[in-house]
Amino acid sequence: MGTFWGHWGLFTAFCVDLLKIRMAIQRGLTVFGNVLIFNTELAKLDEYIANFEEIYGISLDPLQRKKFAYWLAITLERSQIAPLNMKIAKKQIIDNDPNFDLMWQWNKKGELTLNQDELYFLYQVIYVFGIIDGNPNYENSYASAHQKNQTHAYQAVMNLALVIKKTFNFQLGTTDLELMFNFIAFHERSTFFYGNSDVFFNRSYITELREEHPRKYQIMQKLKEQLVKHSNQSVTNLLTNWEQLFLNYYFILDYYDLFAKKVTPVKILVQDDLHHTHRLWLMNKIRAYFGHSFAFEFYDYKTPVSKVDLVISNYYIDTKDCFNEKLTYRT
Repeated sequence: MGTFWGHWGLFTAFCVDLLKIRMAIQRGLTVFGNVLIFNTELAKLDEYIANFEEIYGISLDPLQRKKFAYWLAITLERSQIAPLNMKIAKKQIIDNDPNFDLMWQWNKKGELTLNQDELYFLYQVIYVFGIIDGNPNYENSYASAHQKNQTHAYQAVMNLALVIKKTFNFQLGTTDLELMFNFIAFHERSTFFYGNSDVFFNRSYITELREEHPRKYQIMQKLKEQLVKHSNQSVTNLLTNWEQLFLNYYFILDYYDLFAKKVTPVKILVQDDLHHTHRLWLMNKIRAYFGHSFAFEFYDYKTPVSKVDLVISNYYIDTKDCFNEKLTYRT
């Protein structure tokens, strides 16, 4: 499921870059290269992140470091003027992760002077934005904390697994804590924002899918209906933020090839006495014109007419004795 984080990581880094530029313009500053538009020095952020890597015993990749640097700079400066007040329920969940104590050690070592609520917030950030991604020990601990507390995000994952089983007869890997980490994290991430996930260009992925791949759009719509139907109130509340969750659910169906499993393909027998390349040309044309709305399975002359739904031929074929009425087209 690393693909999820790959897409999201690139998107997040891009968004923060644009945010940085917009902030600079608003403040009358000029952006040169990789200069951060924050009061906190880049060298100091590097020092904090190095301490984090040492205490957690991990090594962040360049993209993870970049994301962490931005979130850390924002948190350090925002906390001075608008400190957070975390909900008790959120704190209880995080307290069930024994690795949260490492955040206190990191805070003390770097003399960050962040209060308790800010550390809770940064804990959420490093998990839901993939900064800790690729470290099973921490991923499993995070997932276990949510499982133990039966959090809204955990319940949403189990609801998703139930609906996928009913709809596609596919079992989502809910016993695999590393997978559960990914599934829980993107539900938690959806609570950071509301509405269209493309905040800069207002590009709607839902609208694009409806226009470019209507069959997949219909499957996603039916998935949403079933998710709401089988959910409790807390999960329903999460699902109201459908635009934030849409891409993640889409990636799951696409990753496990569930779009194809849900569709009954049209079986087409292509009878052609010209040459093989002409049959290939015809099949590609059909896919190009109609593939966005239908799934197809193509068969050659060895297949009995009674086994297919449609016959395309450049000569006459008698299908009147077939058990089911067939459509026959001459090319």
